Amino acid sequence: MMQQIIELNPFDCLPPPDNRAVTTEDVLAMAASFRANGGQLQPAIVCVHPELPDKQMLLDGFIRNETCKLLGLKLKAVKVDRPFTKAEQAKLRLTANVIRKAMSPLEVANDIMLFIKEEGCTQTEAGEKIGLPQPTVSKYLTVRNLPEDLRQLILDKKLDFNAAYAVATLPTLEMKREAARKIVEGGLKKDDAIALVNSMKGKKQPKQPKKKKFTISFELPPVNAAAALVEHLKTLIARLNKLGDIPPDALAAVLS
Repeated sequence: MMQQIIELNPFDCLPPPDNRAVTTEDVLAMAASFRANGGQLQPAIVCVHPELPDKQMLLDGFIRNETCKLLGLKLKAVKVDRPFTKAEQAKLRLTANVIRKAMSPLEVANDIMLFIKEEGCTQTEAGEKIGLPQPTVSKYLTVRNLPEDLRQLILDKKLDFNAAYAVATLPTLEMKREAARKIVEGGLKKDDAIALVNSMKGKKQPKQPKKKKFTISFELPPVNAAAALVEHLKTLIARLNKLGDIPPDALAAVLS
């Protein structure tokens, strides 16, 4: 059961053993946010530590906790009255949108795999429980299977999730590494990265649709037939009005 917001000693709040390390850049950015907003705006979430009864386990708010240590502040938190299982910890991280956006694609993928193993469920069942479509779950797990050197490019933010997934779909390790190198060296974004991978697979790129051309043809009456020319122009104007919006190239054809 969730309790009201309480204040805790941040040194008594410990992250799970498998939690990613908080960087100095993370803490300094959060400290600047604390100063700009007059303190901690969003509470952390803690539960009873499963092994240390006098400590709390952090479920959310790892950077906030380290920032409170730095600034000498108490940590504002909501406390859950029981320990969380590994599956529940993973589910909390994956279903809390604010948390998930702060996670790297590999962290999301690892939590999805942890949830699947702990719950003994399929990808589809996991997606339903954590609120992610099955194709998205499949993409994260595909990226997770990349070799270590390519996963490091993701951690270093040189290869984004969409580009990493495209690379992961290539059939051989050599092709994966070659594609990743070209994407990183060329600074390719999503569409260009996918186009590169498709070209390596031998897929033809879709052709751009041709622009429609508008032409209007008519015969001018003899120059000395002034009255006939006036009537002819009136008829032409009426036809143009019926056509509605006319592209500039079509009007140029009419007047040429």
